[in-house]
Amino acid sequence: MHATYIRPRGLPQLQNTAASQKRHPLQNVADTALKAAAGFWFLVAVIGQWAFLYYIVAFYGPSTFTGNFRAWTKNTFLLKRYVATIRWWPLLEAMK
Repeated sequence: MHATYIRPRGLPQLQNTAASQKRHPLQNVADTALKAAAGFWFLVAVIGQWAFLYYIVAFYGPSTFTGNFRAWTKNTFLLKRYVATIRWWPLLEAMK
């Protein structure tokens, strides 16, 4: 069931004329600046995400694939380093 809008009789018909679509030059500049800023922000966000992905794969990838989780302790930025008492490998094997 679709709803339809019925225009009341008292309202004038909207006209699509060139005068009603005339834009001010400042508005065009604002639109262009907004689109450029949004595009630049998106580009910076994508580059940041790819850089983060590269860091994760380059640092953690080789040690993860070989099962050498103790190599993660080389990362001094981790607040709580790898804890040897947690045995992740059997859990990963069980998920296969």
